Amino acid sequence: MSVRVLMILVFAFMLVDPSRAAMLQEDRAASESEGVEPSVPPAFEPYAPLIGRWKGQAVPAENPLRGWRETHEWAYAFQGGETVGLTLTIEGGKVLDSARITFDEASETYRLEGTDPDGSPVVYVGSRDEKTNALTLDRSSPAGDDRLTIRPNANGIRSDFWFDRKEPGSPQFDRLIRANLGKEGENFAGGAAVKGPECIVTGGAATITVSAGGSTFAVCCSGCRDEVLANPAKYARKLRASLTSSRPADEPAPSPEPTDSPRPDRAETPPAPRPTPPTDEPAPSDPEARRKAASLLRLGQSLERQGKADGALTFYRRVVAEAPGTPEAATAAARIKALSGDE
Repeated sequence: MSVRVLMILVFAFMLVDPSRAAMLQEDRAASESEGVEPSVPPAFEPYAPLIGRWKGQAVPAENPLRGWRETHEWAYAFQGGETVGLTLTIEGGKVLDSARITFDEASETYRLEGTDPDGSPVVYVGSRDEKTNALTLDRSSPAGDDRLTIRPNANGIRSDFWFDRKEPGSPQFDRLIRANLGKEGENFAGGAAVKGPECIVTGGAATITVSAGGSTFAVCCSGCRDEVLANPAKYARKLRASLTSSRPADEPAPSPEPTDSPRPDRAETPPAPRPTPPTDEPAPSDPEARRKAASLLRLGQSLERQGKADGALTFYRRVVAEAPGTPEAATAAARIKALSGDE
């Protein structure tokens, strides 16, 4: 397309809707100046699959029959709108309670600073195995011969968390605790995964939503949720830009749907349309419609697993209303009936 033709098209678009054209121009300028896409530093890209919630069994070496359940939750850490590390919170753990992991480029080492279950501060320092991506961290404060190993498995739905100790005079570490964890919401039977919505901050797989500044965003973790709440206007511009780029050139992009509260101080789900019963209509052949229905269904199922029935119903009802006649709508209708008794 020649420059002259492009200028004519832009001018015509501005005549049709000058306010939207001005808004899009402002979005582009703000995006270029603000850098609205915080990237994940290369040091933490191998651990992107860890983002989210994990559950599993921890087993002590001294008595494998007396294990316990642990829940690990990983999120990105932000500073000044930039991704600077990872955070980890453990429920039921015997070694760590919470931690923050950063990377020092000068020494090429990872540093974990956190607290143990008793609330005492601990520091571990170590490196990544380039073949397995296992993160091996030795305790440096208080000084001791303890070691943590964090290893995301190649399939992205399993991970290991090991605690080793080297006794005085011993030449090697002995494994004391091994926790094997599975990622919440994943299909462990090996079925094909349904591609869900992407995080507005990092582009990773989104599992939760947050409303701020009059828009509703999909995010991947609590860290990205807090980043959106701190900068709602920034991500509203990014959302509008993504909606514009994903639609045909001759179709105007919609503005993000407003929410009841413009204040960036609480996470919530978007308003739900009234439930529509399944019909006998054939399933839509549009792959994009089916993909959207699957994404909404997955979000509803994730919220239901977290015990957030109201939020789950919001997405189930959207599936039924927006994709009638699909298998996703049938599944959503069954969950609506189970959760609320709707006929």
